[in-house]
Amino acid sequence: MQNITLNINRKSSFVGAAMPYRIFLNGTEIAKIGNGKSVSIEIPAEQAALKVSMVGNAITLHRIEKEVVLFPQSCPTNIIDCQIETKANWLGVLTYGLLSAVGRVELKMDYR
Repeated sequence: MQNITLNINRKSSFVGAAMPYRIFLNGTEIAKIGNGKSVSIEIPAEQAALKVSMVGNAITLHRIEKEVVLFPQSCPTNIIDCQIETKANWLGVLTYGLLSAVGRVELKMDYR
């Protein structure tokens, strides 16, 4: 089976800066990525569910997570770039994470 390269870059953000994102492919954890870090992973060239998840800190238990479906058949050069960006959720920030998560995650996928 052919493999493709999945490049994951996490932009620096003050929201969740101390916590790593856990990266899952079809429910199996494949990596952890810290604030402002990058990782490259070889994955099978088949349709798969990519999920990024961060559990809150000691103050909040709300998860910051997002799931997308990867379509490697749409990737002519066998490289997928994934940009992870964490944005503040102001209701969560103002309530110290008691009512909702302090942030939300955005994923930008680029099939090169």
